Amino acid sequence: MPARLALLVLLLLGGARAQSTSSTIIAEPEPVLRDGLYATFGVGVVDVDAGSGVDVPLGFTLFASRIRAMLTVSALDLGLLQRKEEGNSRYLRIFDARTRTDFCVDSSNGQITSYNRCSGDTDVLRSMSVDLNFLPVTELYVADRLGAVHVGLGARAFKPRTLYGTLGMFFPSESGRAIGAQLSMGREYIFFGMKWGLDIRRISKWL
Repeated sequence: MPARLALLVLLLLGGARAQSTSSTIIAEPEPVLRDGLYATFGVGVVDVDAGSGVDVPLGFTLFASRIRAMLTVSALDLGLLQRKEEGNSRYLRIFDARTRTDFCVDSSNGQITSYNRCSGDTDVLRSMSVDLNFLPVTELYVADRLGAVHVGLGARAFKPRTLYGTLGMFFPSESGRAIGAQLSMGREYIFFGMKWGLDIRRISKWL
């Protein structure tokens, strides 16, 4: 009888230990979105009435998943644009079907000239923008990384001055780093690009 009782106690202890181990595995914390204020840097392509090219927005993003909101302020939106050709341009591109190449012709004298003259000039475009977004999805997983989908409205200060709609994704992390992608479309304005962010609180700890 004592032997059976001891065996029963051992079995109960073993079961309790196994249950405790199982509970520990189940109780592992799930990944959560890291809210915070991020300093952001972006690179993308932009198309406006003045031309198209590379756009580099610099600013801040306030990410608040608890209230399903995200605010982005681009204090400096720097674009390097290739100016669109005008209809009365002096230099014209001509395509030769025989050689399947194109060349540049000076319309004032009909002579072939340097191809660089047919390339549009590069303009530097400076602007500012603000957009406010709603987070309809806060459990988006891409490559085991938790993020959120955002949609919203924004306003661009100038060149062009316009309202625009936004659609994108934002992925903050426990390390304080973030990555995102965004499409913005408005009157005479289209932007698509990536942006990277760093939590301001992490920057202050490093300084």
